[in-house]
Amino acid sequence: MRRILSGVLAATWCVMVAASAVAAERPSLLFVSSFNKDLPAQQALERGLTQALGPGGADVHTEFLDSPRIPAKVAADAFSAVVERKYASMHFDAVVAWTGPAARAVARERARLGGARMIFVEIPRATLAEVVDPAAADIVVTLGVDYRKSVTQALRLSRAERLVVVGDNAPGLAAERVSQFREALAAEAPRLPVEDLTGRPLDQVVERVAQLPPRSAIFYLLTFSDERGAPITPFEVAQRISAAATAPVFSAWESLMGSGVVGGALLSQETAGRQIGEAVAAIARGDRPLPPGEAIRNIFDWRQLQRWKIPAASLPADARVLGRPPELLDQYGTEIALAACAFAALAILAALLARALHGRNRALAALAEERASLARKVQERTGQLSAAARDLERSNSELEQFAYAASHDLRQPLRMVAGYVGLIGKRLGPEADADLAEYMAFATNGARRMDAMINGLLEYSRVGRTGDPPERIGLAEVIAEAKENLQLALAERGAEVTVAGDLPAVTVRRAEMVRLFQNLIDNATKFVPADRPPRITVTWTADDQALRVSVADNGIGIPPDQRERLFGVFQRLVTSEQYEGTGIGLALCRKIAAHHGGHIEVGDAPGGGSVFTIELPLNRAG
Repeated sequence: MRRILSGVLAATWCVMVAASAVAAERPSLLFVSSFNKDLPAQQALERGLTQALGPGGADVHTEFLDSPRIPAKVAADAFSAVVERKYASMHFDAVVAWTGPAARAVARERARLGGARMIFVEIPRATLAEVVDPAAADIVVTLGVDYRKSVTQALRLSRAERLVVVGDNAPGLAAERVSQFREALAAEAPRLPVEDLTGRPLDQVVERVAQLPPRSAIFYLLTFSDERGAPITPFEVAQRISAAATAPVFSAWESLMGSGVVGGALLSQETAGRQIGEAVAAIARGDRPLPPGEAIRNIFDWRQLQRWKIPAASLPADARVLGRPPELLDQYGTEIALAACAFAALAILAALLARALHGRNRALAALAEERASLARKVQERTGQLSAAARDLERSNSELEQFAYAASHDLRQPLRMVAGYVGLIGKRLGPEADADLAEYMAFATNGARRMDAMINGLLEYSRVGRTGDPPERIGLAEVIAEAKENLQLALAERGAEVTVAGDLPAVTVRRAEMVRLFQNLIDNATKFVPADRPPRITVTWTADDQALRVSVADNGIGIPPDQRERLFGVFQRLVTSEQYEGTGIGLALCRKIAAHHGGHIEVGDAPGGGSVFTIELPLNRAG
């Protein structure tokens, strides 16, 4: 037992150490976004981060600057106040800043962020030079849009001879996007005619793209407000533009897929998020993060390819096409397989039908013969059961006759022996010497004990055989009747019986249950040392299924190895000279309890003595 306990303690310690180690390695991250939480790109980035770190794998705190609607200086001042109020005393393994406004706001608070390592996402080279401190110990990871690749894809697939550029151009992040795009366009197609609609109200943009000449293409650089200046997501803007456009719409962000954008070489924010998560985990472990992999994915919308008649053969080899309808076999493969199975089954069924019809008549004949055989067997078995019932009834009658003979004929000679011994004692009177008087007392006591044993056996045999029907009765009433039957014995022995609480009602045979508690209380008063008065306590507990009644005494107690033996017929632990009794009482109690669907057991009572517990079902019908 000691080895087992030591093993359990050691295992528990290992689990606690492992849990502490896991908690200690859990990275802490501050994510600062230039946008708001409803932006699809923001949600994609967070999904990738969760995939890399695992759900709950890091303590992530997120702040949104909402820079498309809030001036950069106002947003930066607000972030400074947040850092002072919430994060001044916190340690972060890494701080992620997504796009320029967030990068500048984070760099401004570098000192108050405890020297946490910085990860800058989608930061222009000029802005990166502005925010990175060459002397700092942080590790900088840069991710961003590849406008040159996106422009090349758009022009090659659309075969456009003119390009329309749409998006915000407000100072700050929007202006940076437009500037980077123009640099890429100048490098890839310096002579291509370009119509610049950046900064135009959205309703004017929608009206213009609905009237574009053939061989045009549209490149969308994100818009965050409608024609009234109200906030709107870039995804919703792309939906409005694509719905009205007479030319295909291209862009550089995977989060716009499904809005009507054709696709192309897109920045996968989800992929970028995974790379950020891997870098954060490496920083938390004390490792040097690996350089980020390529976050640009060639992704296309099948519906837009069909709309603008862009052939699949012209797509890059690694292109992933979304929304493609499944092939006939892919779409209806299950139905086709089921139909084939059905036809095969019909063919097999037709082949088997003739054989089945041929064997039908033989089967019917065999069935008729089997029914006749079964009927004969049922008749024979019914006769056997009837005979067994008659034998049982005869045996019960004989048992009743034996009980009658035992109660009258067998006990009569015992009464005669006791009577004549008594007459001899009276006849001799004072002339009888001491030995003779002792012998006559032995004979009288023996006859009386024999009569009590025969009477006990009769009671034992009659349990469950009396005609008394079960009735619903409170056990308090049963115990009161048992005490009344023992009134003289209780008074002579100075016994005190205490019933704790109101006992519930159960469905029992009244006389048998009275006899059970009468035997237990009688035993509790008899088997008590002469120097103490008997004290009996009756308590109970119950649940939905059963009632448990305990009868505790302060008697001589029962050794554990002798308890089960005491429930046998004529089993005693002490001689009749020490304590009177027949040795049948507890056997009778167990049989009565079993007849009522319950059981009885014995244990040690608190403070000495024994406690007998009877368990009875509460929902027993009788």
